[in-house]
Amino acid sequence: MKPSPAWVDCDARRMSQAVGNLIINAIQAMAAHGGTLTIRSGGNERPTSNVQRPTSKADAPAPGACGVPLNSDLSTLNLHFTDTGRGFSEAALARHAELFFSEKEGGMGIGLSVTSEILRAHRGELRVANVSNPAGAQVTIALPRAANPQSAIRNPQ
Repeated sequence: MKPSPAWVDCDARRMSQAVGNLIINAIQAMAAHGGTLTIRSGGNERPTSNVQRPTSKADAPAPGACGVPLNSDLSTLNLHFTDTGRGFSEAALARHAELFFSEKEGGMGIGLSVTSEILRAHRGELRVANVSNPAGAQVTIALPRAANPQSAIRNPQ
């Protein structure tokens, strides 16, 4: 049976920026030795360990909605980005969304902070964890499903 699509209300440009940040971070985390980045969708799931959640969420929906079709039959839609890099340190797990915090050589500490804020503006959250099989990191975008599945993709000008 083919899964039915699920929709989230979002600003397409901002969500593209968030997803792009996560892909770039994963590629950079694996740059020294190569690796694999796996992106999958799911609903109401949690990362495997060391989950760090933001303490606040934006109350207002994001301006300029778009519908992003993904597979889920649940009320929360998750995108999991799992890489086979070295994973997060304990400090990075605790401070991943803090502006200007970075342990990456030459890193500015902006990418995950901006991504976290984009998700909060969409009533979602960013979750980070280390995974063990294979070793690496998992970053999850969690967003509420749209109330109106007939939403059309719109990019605000």
